[in-house]
Amino acid sequence: MFRCFRAPSWACRAVGASAGMHASGDLTARGAAGTGAVPVVLVRHLQAHRMMMPQDRSAGRTIVVNHRSVSRAWWELRTVLDESNVRDQFMRQQRFESRGDRRRRERREWEWRLVRRHIAEQIRAAEAYNERYQVALQNYVDI
Repeated sequence: MFRCFRAPSWACRAVGASAGMHASGDLTARGAAGTGAVPVVLVRHLQAHRMMMPQDRSAGRTIVVNHRSVSRAWWELRTVLDESNVRDQFMRQQRFESRGDRRRRERREWEWRLVRRHIAEQIRAAEAYNERYQVALQNYVDI
């Protein structure tokens, strides 16, 4: 059985003669020969692959969402969207490893080293104080 699920307008749109977007925003469509499959064109997928295959030459990417559970269908669509953004993920990784981010990361590491050095100095001072206190106690007992 096919269930409708609410899809954002930027994520996908229904295609085909029997497909349509209801006023409520639910994505509904009939698949081939009443199978309950939903052909969906992934708009972001087309945009991501425009360099390789332009939208005017492309027939679109089709994904079949055929789950009884609304949430399962939504997760399936999200998985396809995530996999279609490989180039975006690569660019995000490159940006993360870029110079500005590396400087920010190194500054955080430097600040953390300062904090650890300060804590180590406090620990050394406390141990020295404890040692002097134990010596003073021993000297007092000896008197």
